[in-house]
Amino acid sequence: MSEFPRIGIRPTIDGRERGVRESLEEQTMGMATSVAELLSSTLRYPDGTPVECVIAEFRNLKTTPVPEEELRRSKDQLKGSLMLSLESSTARMSNLARQEMYYDHFYGLDELIERIEAVTIEDLQQTAEEFFRTEQIAVTILGNLTGLKLTRDQLSC
Repeated sequence: MSEFPRIGIRPTIDGRERGVRESLEEQTMGMATSVAELLSSTLRYPDGTPVECVIAEFRNLKTTPVPEEELRRSKDQLKGSLMLSLESSTARMSNLARQEMYYDHFYGLDELIERIEAVTIEDLQQTAEEFFRTEQIAVTILGNLTGLKLTRDQLSC
């Protein structure tokens, strides 16, 4: 891997409207894959090597189980962040409002920690299979894109 930053392409679909997410999944992932290929084939780092895109990590998550140690670190980091977020009154109120808006339910700290601990490697792979599908990728490109031209054909599946 080079010392230069990689371009991250993250699949995102607003799932608040029922059926919208499902109808866009394949097309969205296809667009992300196409953009990753386009960027890697046209953009170069200062040393002349092609830019690297992170979308491959999504593919790996679907096919390669996360090591138990990595899952443990992720759970511990998430629990630590969760506990630290409760120290600020503003963050606490934002969390309460967010839970009310998204879930119509408040999840207490003990319940959240219990749910985090219940996540298995199989759960991660199943979730990756569900969310990291070709049709589910959204693309956002930031920066000076002078000379970069994308057509619908380049972004299609």
